[in-house]
This record gives sequence, C-alpha cells and structure tokens, in this order.
Amino acid sequence: MISIIPSPWVRIGSYVTALVECSYKTDKGDYIVRSGYHLLSPFDTKENLCLKIYVTRTNFDKSIVELFRRDN
Repeated sequence: MISIIPSPWVRIGSYVTALVECSYKTDKGDYIVRSGYHLLSPFDTKENLCLKIYVTRTNFDKSIVELFRRDN
C-alpha cells in the first residue's frame, strides 16, 4: 500500500511537495514507513512511482525510503 500525502503549504510552481507512506510485511508483523519530503510533478501518480525501502534487520523502526519515477 502506497499513500501520497501532499503538503499544500509548500509549492514550487506547479510542483507539490509530499510525503510518501507505505506499509510492508515482516515475520513480526506489518510496519508503516513514512518518507521525507519529495518534490512531485502534478502528473505523478501512485502507479508511476516506485519505492525502495531499506530496513535495519535488528531494528525495523530504522528505515530509509527511496522514491523513483518509472519509465513509461
């Protein structure tokens, strides 16, 4: 599950800053990760974004989120 959470108070032209929130499953249960702010085009949708999550094996609360645009 990926959710895009826009931040309406920060806009640069037609671009919007937003947080990306996603959930992933592990042996110990489901976890929700929220990224830092990303600058998104008005044409960006959940379908054309790809997310990579890097998680520490010993502490699932520590994670890094990378956001990429897929090639069409």
